[in-house]
Amino acid sequence: MRFIASVLFLAVSTFTWAYDFTVNGIYYELINTSSVAVTYGQLKTNNYSGSVVIPSKVSYNSQDYDVIKIGDNAFCYCTGLTS
Repeated sequence: MRFIASVLFLAVSTFTWAYDFTVNGIYYELINTSSVAVTYGQLKTNNYSGSVVIPSKVSYNSQDYDVIKIGDNAFCYCTGLTS
């Protein structure tokens, strides 16, 4: 029973949080050791609003990453997003 509960918890957690880190209010998911994708913070919430500028490179924990993709649903439910 505990095993099933643990598996369900991990499955829900995987779908709820899609990011590995944030920088300046933008959520990023690691693609590989040098590249990231813009993603959402929490499913079905308004994570972005106003004008969002996506940089071509981002630094996190002394590591530089190329921003190469905007992930599926990254801006879903962002009703306050203007540009």
